[in-house]
Amino acid sequence: MEDTKQKLEALGPQINRILQISGSPGLSLGVLHKGITHTAHYGHRNAIDTAPANDDTS
Repeated sequence: MEDTKQKLEALGPQINRILQISGSPGLSLGVLHKGITHTAHYGHRNAIDTAPANDDTS
């Protein structure tokens, strides 16, 4: 379980770079592994709201 979380967190710099290149304001993602959901959030909720993306971002 911890290994999955660490691997997801390690992708942060690459995901942030992709957001910069694409112009996307943010990204929220989830990985279901062995019955446990791991989430990660990058950037902002949307282009207008500078609040960070979180579990409630749609």
